[in-house]
Amino acid sequence: MKRIIILMLALLLVPAFPVLAGSQLPIKMILSEPSQEEIDNARENDFKTIEVLTENGKRDGDFMGIEWINQSVFASTAKTTKYRTIGFEYQIGPYIGYVDGYYFHTPGSPGQEIIEKATITREALINSFMTQGSRAAVEEALDTEAYLYVRARIMIYNDRNGDGKIQADEIVSEITRKDEINTKAAIFPEKNKQDMRSRFQEIPINAGKKPDFYPTPEGSSEWNESYLECAKTYSGKPGEEITFPVNLYNIGTKASTDFRAVWAGQGNNPSAGWEGSNAPFIAEGTSEDGKETNLITLDKEESQTFEVTVTIPDQPTKLYFKANIDEKTPATEQVLNNNTMVILIQPDGIDLEITSFPSMQKGALKGQQVSVDIPLSFYRIDLKEIPVEAEVTWQVTKANNLIDSGSKTTTLNVGDFDKQVVKVTGQPYDTFIVTGEIMPITEKDIDLSNNKTITKVFITEIQPNKTPPATKEDPSPGTRVNLRD
Repeated sequence: MKRIIILMLALLLVPAFPVLAGSQLPIKMILSEPSQEEIDNARENDFKTIEVLTENGKRDGDFMGIEWINQSVFASTAKTTKYRTIGFEYQIGPYIGYVDGYYFHTPGSPGQEIIEKATITREALINSFMTQGSRAAVEEALDTEAYLYVRARIMIYNDRNGDGKIQADEIVSEITRKDEINTKAAIFPEKNKQDMRSRFQEIPINAGKKPDFYPTPEGSSEWNESYLECAKTYSGKPGEEITFPVNLYNIGTKASTDFRAVWAGQGNNPSAGWEGSNAPFIAEGTSEDGKETNLITLDKEESQTFEVTVTIPDQPTKLYFKANIDEKTPATEQVLNNNTMVILIQPDGIDLEITSFPSMQKGALKGQQVSVDIPLSFYRIDLKEIPVEAEVTWQVTKANNLIDSGSKTTTLNVGDFDKQVVKVTGQPYDTFIVTGEIMPITEKDIDLSNNKTITKVFITEIQPNKTPPATKEDPSPGTRVNLRD
């Protein structure tokens, strides 16, 4: 039987987000049970797809809300560093609403997965946003703005007792911006960081009312935000040429645009950059009079496939593809964040990565010692289907003097994750540098830029608690009075 739950959510005004003046009406969110087909599709997209609802079911229809399949995996009982999303923010134009992340899932036991369909309707957003403007102004924003922005508040905490709950003294850091994830969540594997990034989205709305171009890699017809990091990877021997297809789509009204690719760091190169004549890839089309042109004309819902030929570099290198290079071709295109994708071109080999927190801090009383655990996380980020044996080494220095070191051997398969905890002990005003490194024992690592990590550890002085005034007992039983000697 289909289960429908309607929750009236009080908006969560959290200090990390801008605080709005005045009271706000609660957001009404609908949670329902998704079909197996919807669940399968969501898994295929790592639960990162949010569907925009329109009044006619087509891209050029009026915005009617958003819908997505939500996955909640409840924290295990492991005593380790974890993260939890505790709040969400929705914004269209100047209008902002907040929702407590707790209400995005039903209660579950440790390790349990809960999958639900979440829907926020146009009317629910209007009712919330109307405290910040008139209904007419809010509806105008919903019908004309290019994006619905979704942001999150993510707490990273050290679950020392394994209860899966965030205690004040367990908080390690707080993430409220997407650009904080790589540094504050450095200890987590890339899969977890991608999961965090999926909570910060710019969702195109009203896209079909104007031209909307986007590129996709081989085998894909829908643009995905992950394409900004890497849409696909191709490997080969350094110096050899490879050819692969890319696609260009237009899901809006008919228009013409340019479509090119440049190597990372070469965008401003006068010859091989975006404006150069020797860029690695320049799409060519045919004008109405039959002449060759660098403009590609696509009608609504049309696409075109292009063959790209490049030479394998000595190191992994990103190849950036972009439509509407100057963002004025066409000038009427409003949704621009989906105009870019990245294809990674790399030599054959494996790629190991090690990460840690950039800095850690702990306090101690004057003259006393305290220990700090520094977790070093290491994993495979290549896709080569072989086990790789690697050596992990670490050093601890204080004032440029080596005070501790160690090593271990680990075997990692594709997608594997491992960890080593390094302990340092010191007293107030001590500063330590913990350096970790991972190197394959027999295979060649194709990218050495991510094989080393450094954490600075600071021991600070904390003040002792002040002794309260002495007390004396009153002769009357059960009565105490505060008296100074």
